Amino acid sequence: MYSAVLHPKMKRQDFDLGNEWRVAGKLVDAFYGSNLSYFEGTPRDEIKAEPLELEVNAYLALINTRGKTPFDDRRGCIEVQYTQDIPISIENLKAIILPSRAAKDEKVKKFARDRNSIIISYTCHHSKPSESVGVISSKVEEYYLKEGLM
Repeated sequence: MYSAVLHPKMKRQDFDLGNEWRVAGKLVDAFYGSNLSYFEGTPRDEIKAEPLELEVNAYLALINTRGKTPFDDRRGCIEVQYTQDIPISIENLKAIILPSRAAKDEKVKKFARDRNSIIISYTCHHSKPSESVGVISSKVEEYYLKEGLM
C-alpha cells in the first residue's frame, strides 16, 4: 500500500519513535509547527530533507500526499500503544461525540453525567457511519480549541 513512498527495504520499525512520550510532541513541532496544523494535516512548507534521510523523506511524502490515495487520512498520525488497559473514568473522559439520536438516550446521558463528561452530538443523515468521519473530526477540533488544547 505504501510502496509509492517507502523504500522497498523500509520496515515499520524504521519509524518507531520509542517509548518517550515527549518525542511525539517534537515530531509534531518539527513537521507541523503546532498541534492545530498536525490535527488538520497541514505540514510545514519549509521542511527540506537530505536525499539520504530516507525515513524523513518517506514521512514527508506521506503527509504531503493530497487527493485520493490507497492509504487513509491516518497516514501521518502518531500511533500510541499501551501495555495496559486505560479505564474510562472521571479523570480521563472529558467528552463523548455521537449521533444526536444516541445522545438523547437516557442511559447515554447518565453514563456521561456519572463521568462528569459532556455530550457533543451531530446529525447523522441516512449514510454509512464512515461518511460521518469529517463531521466527527470537526466536532473534535471545536472541542479541542474551546478547551485550549490546540
